Amino acid sequence: MMKRIILFLVGLSPYMLGFLYNRRFIFGSTMHDRSILFFRIHLLAGVMFLVIWFLIGIISIKFIRSRMESFLLLNASAFLMLLLQLYQTLAYGRPDFIGNVTYYFFFPFFRLSLTLTFMFYEWAIYDFLQYVVPFFGLLIFSFWGRVIAEQRSSRTK
Repeated sequence: MMKRIILFLVGLSPYMLGFLYNRRFIFGSTMHDRSILFFRIHLLAGVMFLVIWFLIGIISIKFIRSRMESFLLLNASAFLMLLLQLYQTLAYGRPDFIGNVTYYFFFPFFRLSLTLTFMFYEWAIYDFLQYVVPFFGLLIFSFWGRVIAEQRSSRTK
């Protein structure tokens, strides 16, 4: 039971990282920090967090043997944040408290998400799509990490 709780709490790590990252990005930066290099670093941070999520997917095999259960526990918070953002978009159409909570969760991925969605949809900055792309990125990378871990463990047996 404790391993399941730990895996769920690890699933909340984007929220904690996004809150800390937002504090640095908004309040701790100067105008010099907002250069092209800073935005590339912001893009790299999203990619790095997806790599970390992949590694968490690999490590999840040590917590729970069931692929589906670990996948659901690890990504339950991401799904909840996506539902909250959908509710906020449909009900209010503007940011409020719910929007702030989901903003912190997906903040490390925004530059990556906007870069990917602008390739297909020009006005994605105002769209729900900027939350959907990182959600599916988290799902894909955690599942991919879990599959790689299962393949490695079946080879060693």
